Amino acid sequence: MITTSIFPGRYIQGDEALKELPDKVLRHGRNALLISCECCDAKISRFIDVFVRLSADLIISFGGGKTLDTAKTIGFADAP
Repeated sequence: MITTSIFPGRYIQGDEALKELPDKVLRHGRNALLISCECCDAKISRFIDVFVRLSADLIISFGGGKTLDTAKTIGFADAP
């Protein structure tokens, strides 16, 4: 079973979720920032710099709640 929720972005989980990743990425852009760890403020700032410098179209986060919070923080920091 795959579950999709939309908060400010898209959240997909389930046994088959990774199989959908290529289609989802290509639908939303070409440059993705991958996050797979919870981060301190300094590391989050570095991720924001990388996200902006690479003109990333989306953030892909693997992990639990803190990792997802890190990804949302990076996304909100770059929001207009």
